[in-house]
Amino acid sequence: MTPEVPPAAGAALALAPHVTLTFLPFGGAVLANGRTLAVLDFRQREAALLERLLQQGMPPTEAGPWPARVAGRLIAAGWLVTDRSE
Repeated sequence: MTPEVPPAAGAALALAPHVTLTFLPFGGAVLANGRTLAVLDFRQREAALLERLLQQGMPPTEAGPWPARVAGRLIAAGWLVTDRSE
């Protein structure tokens, strides 16, 4: 199996179909898939990154490896998709 090529820096990202995002009052967040009933929770730091990914898209290489790795894993797991509406 060949690994998928991650989207280019700046590529718009969106929640996958049937995925909802809820920001929690203490600073974390939760993703929930209405189809599979899977839930993924985020601490404050990761929730801030998720919000940035949805607003700004794939991070540039200058952001370091962590943001791109997180984005790639969320895409591979089906939580995020590239937003083709733009």
